[in-house]
Amino acid sequence: TGMSLVDAVMKVRGELGTTVILLILHQNESTPVTIEIVREEITIDSVYLDMLTDNTALIQITQFANGTSDELISVLSDAIQSSAQGIILDLRGNPGGYLDVTVDVASEFLDGGIVLFEADEEGNIIEEWSASSGGLAIDLPIVVLVDGGSASGSEVLAGALQDRGRATLIGTETFGKGSVNVVRELSDGSALVITKARWLTPDHHQIEGLGLTPDIEVNITADDIASGRDPQLEAATQYLATQ
Repeated sequence: TGMSLVDAVMKVRGELGTTVILLILHQNESTPVTIEIVREEITIDSVYLDMLTDNTALIQITQFANGTSDELISVLSDAIQSSAQGIILDLRGNPGGYLDVTVDVASEFLDGGIVLFEADEEGNIIEEWSASSGGLAIDLPIVVLVDGGSASGSEVLAGALQDRGRATLIGTETFGKGSVNVVRELSDGSALVITKARWLTPDHHQIEGLGLTPDIEVNITADDIASGRDPQLEAATQYLATQ
């Protein structure tokens, strides 16, 4: 109480190998318990594979971190060895990450060509980003799941696959974060964040403030969540079955 999330995190973090004592109150319990933890570096996977019963590879990418492209290559290799006939790429809740990693990921699904443009406020193209050729999944049919939590890099990837005709987007409208920002630190310790450019999809659709509109809109209700249903995943599975 009275402590910000950042303050709490900084108290938990510390030097590698040292000990932190946490007082934890578990859900539905009235008495907290003390847990002593030795601090270690935590490595979190960002790509997950689940082979569905119809030889569809469900691949979830949670963020675009340093190791994401290598993780994806490993996961795609496993999916292909398991005779995957299609891919459901789950980008729901993915807040983005490194742009170069996003382009590397796109290269596994696109055989070269434009991934995104960077444009100034007048709409003039400053820079373009292209996929590399020779990706592992350039021929498999793809459905991409998106929602309001799909932002930045995940919108770049989904927008490229949609505009290039490589994937059908299913879900709800994405967040709409497609700006290029630079940070200028000031002498008093504060900082100024300046937007210097915006990202455009291959068909020159602006992401910032607009987001992506799915090809097939499917909502998830509170009742769906309570019952453990995922109508967006169901719709994606049904759509792939027709391809």
